[in-house]
Amino acid sequence: LRINTLTAQGSWQPPATAQDTDTGGTLQLDRLLLDALQARAEATNLRIALGAQSAQGQLSLTVPGATTRASGQMGPQTGAGELQVQWADADRTLQWLPTLPFVGANLQQALQGATAKGAAQITARWKGGWQTAAQQLQAASTGKALPTGKESFELQATLNAPQLDLTLPAAAAGAEPGAAALQPIQLRALTATLSGSLAQASLVLNGEARTT
Repeated sequence: LRINTLTAQGSWQPPATAQDTDTGGTLQLDRLLLDALQARAEATNLRIALGAQSAQGQLSLTVPGATTRASGQMGPQTGAGELQVQWADADRTLQWLPTLPFVGANLQQALQGATAKGAAQITARWKGGWQTAAQQLQAASTGKALPTGKESFELQATLNAPQLDLTLPAAAAGAEPGAAALQPIQLRALTATLSGSLAQASLVLNGEARTT
């Protein structure tokens, strides 16, 4: 595992008293930079409160073909922030993923020969805490309703893809039995909007999809 650059600047604030160990202390990172594996991760004004299990700050990640930026704060029950993903070269990203140590082989197996060519953009905003999000996902997976009065995790996300050419495994593409192992799909002027809670959300799709 080769690390080209790793720098950090910040401070550690321990619990106020020896008896006050439940606060867990606070880590303040004014700047964190990691450059490795053809990826660059950077954090600024990152504050992690271990006792409160909360964090806030700005994060950015650049990998071959894509850039992600996020800013906001999140605790167990409350939080708010936004996320932006610029996928400029989908093919380049998919070629990079199998080169990752430890997980690359599993990712390559999961992709099953899938390819993607084109660009896409994702913007998202959230409101709510990570614990609330986990509870909603669990409720959605088990088909149970959340108790009344519980805090809600709300998500609004939009995907825009002017031109995206995919090659997906036939089963994932919903092809008929006996179809070719890989199914080409051409997406044009695609817009997908997701809004609501993780337990109950609405999805609106607009665009054109063609198979060959």
